[in-house]
Amino acid sequence: MGTYSGRKFYIKSVREEDIDIRDIAHSLSLQCRFAGHIKNLLSVAAHSINCARYVERQYKDNQLALCALLHDASEAYLVDIPRPLKYLVSMDGYRELEEKVQRAILKKYGLSYPMPPEIKTVDDLMVATEAHYLLKNADWAKDLIRLDHPPNFIGANFRRVEKEFLRIFRRLINAR
Repeated sequence: MGTYSGRKFYIKSVREEDIDIRDIAHSLSLQCRFAGHIKNLLSVAAHSINCARYVERQYKDNQLALCALLHDASEAYLVDIPRPLKYLVSMDGYRELEEKVQRAILKKYGLSYPMPPEIKTVDDLMVATEAHYLLKNADWAKDLIRLDHPPNFIGANFRRVEKEFLRIFRRLINAR
């Protein structure tokens, strides 16, 4: 497939040299959470930024924050699929490709696979928070632990979110 930067990306034979953080930031900033079924736009990139900022505050760990920022990076090449669909048995092939792409991305940026367990915890916290503030019918999330304030970047312009994603990425990479 062709990417924003003009590279060619081969899903079945992922190569680190085909991965570009600019492609990841751009694509994720244009993808809406919850398949777009929300009151206001919140992109996957905004979700990732919110996860990274939360990890920085809670854990004071730049490496873990970088993991949080990149935890959905494979979706830049495979798209964001809502959890109920993603975990169907018929989606096994998608999940295998997602793991392959995610491994390559993490390796390129000096991170290991699988992600630390804290990332899943933070991701779940953000999903519950986003559902509470953005979905009209989020009964499934009502008993989940969530933040007591809305996520940042609701309705934000994709270019602003893309720029912030790249700024945080560079700061975290340079802090190592």
